[in-house]
Amino acid sequence: MKITKGLHIKGKMMLVLLFFSLFAFGSLVFTFIKSSRIDRENVQIIEVGEKVKIDVLQARIILDEYKLERDTTLYPEIFANFTLARKNIESLEQMIHLADKKVVDDLHQRLIKNVSQILDKINTLENLIKAQNQVDDRMILEAYHQFTRSFNAFELALHDYVSDRNANFGKTVYFLLIASFLILLVCLLIIANLVNALLRAERIVIRKTVEIEQKERHRISRELHDGLGALLSSIGIYANILDRETKDNQEVNEKLKEIRSLSNSALQTVQEIINNLNPSVLSKHGLAISLEKLCERMNQLGKVTFRLNTANYNIILPQGTKVILYRVCTELINNTLKHSQASAAHIKLYNKKNTIFLNYADNGIGFDSSNKELQEGEKMGLRNLRSRIDALGGHCKIESAPNQGINISVQINCIP
Repeated sequence: MKITKGLHIKGKMMLVLLFFSLFAFGSLVFTFIKSSRIDRENVQIIEVGEKVKIDVLQARIILDEYKLERDTTLYPEIFANFTLARKNIESLEQMIHLADKKVVDDLHQRLIKNVSQILDKINTLENLIKAQNQVDDRMILEAYHQFTRSFNAFELALHDYVSDRNANFGKTVYFLLIASFLILLVCLLIIANLVNALLRAERIVIRKTVEIEQKERHRISRELHDGLGALLSSIGIYANILDRETKDNQEVNEKLKEIRSLSNSALQTVQEIINNLNPSVLSKHGLAISLEKLCERMNQLGKVTFRLNTANYNIILPQGTKVILYRVCTELINNTLKHSQASAAHIKLYNKKNTIFLNYADNGIGFDSSNKELQEGEKMGLRNLRSRIDALGGHCKIESAPNQGINISVQINCIP
C-alpha cells in the first residue's frame, strides 16, 4: 500500500513537472519561430522597398544621361527600371497582405495606401518621360520629387508598421511570461501539496507500523508472561515442595536451592524483557511518572545522576506516542550509560499547547557532530532515535562536540 500510494503521488508530481516543461518548451519554440518569422518578413519588406527606390533612382539617372547625350538606346533601360520597380511594388503588396494581420488596422491600411501612392507616382513619372518632348522638364522633376515624398511617407508608415508588429509580439511574449510564471506557481503549489500528501502518507504508514509493532510487542509480552513466566513460577513452586519433602537430605536441598535461584533469575529476566516489550508502567502511571520511576531506577546504579523536569508537561497523549517518547528517553539514557562517561544528565519534558518538547543533555565526552560517519554509527543509536521521532512527524536536533557533552532537542506537533 505504501509503495503503491507513493508511486501514485510521485507519478502525479512527474506529470505536473512534465506539463510545465512542455508548456515552457512550447513557449520558447513559439517565441523563437514567431520572432524569426517577423524579423524575416520585416527585413524582406524593407529590402524590397529599398529596391523600388533604387530602381526609380536609376531610371532618373539614365534619363539625365539621355538628356545630355540624346542616346535613344538608353530609353529601353529607363523603362526596364520602371518595370522592375512595379514588380517589386507588387511583391511588396503581396508581402504586406501575407504578413501577420494582428496589427493596428489603420497602420496596415496606411501602409497599403502608401504603396499604392508610390505606384501611382511611378506611373505618372513614366508617362511624363514617354511624353517628354511635349512636356516641360520641370514637370518631370516635380513628378520625381512627388515620388520621393511618397516614398518617404511610405518609409515612415513602414517604420510604424514594423514597430507595431514588434510591439504586438512583445505583448505576446509578455503574456507568455506571465502565463509561464502563473503556471509555475500553480505547479509549485500542486507539487507542494503532493509532497505534503506523500509525507502524510508515509507518516501514517509509519504510525500504523508502530501501532502494529506495539500490538505485537504486547502479544509477545503476554505470551511470555502467561507461558514462560508461569512455567518458571511453577518450577519455583515445585522446588519449594521438594525442599519440604527432602529437608533431611542436605545434598538435595543445596541443588533445590540452586534451582530456585536460577528460576528466580530467569523469571526476573523474563519480567525485564516483558517490561521492555510493553512498559506496563505507562498504562498505570502515564509518561511523566514512568520517566520518574525510570530515572530513580537508573540513579540507583550510582553511575550517572539523572534529573527530570516535567513541571510544564500537561498534555494527554495517545498510547503510541507515549510509548515512542518513553523509548526515546530509554535510548538516550542507555547511550549515556554505555558511551558518554558522563556524571550527570538532565531531561526536560514540556509542552506548549499541542507541541511537545523534549530536551536531553549530559556532561559526557561527547563527539564531533559534524562527522557524518560518526553520526550514522549504529553504536550510538542515533538511527533508532531519528526513526522514532520521524514516526511522530517530529524534528530532532543533535548538538555535540568533543568533551562538551551532548544536547538533543526534540519537537513534535501532536493532536491529543
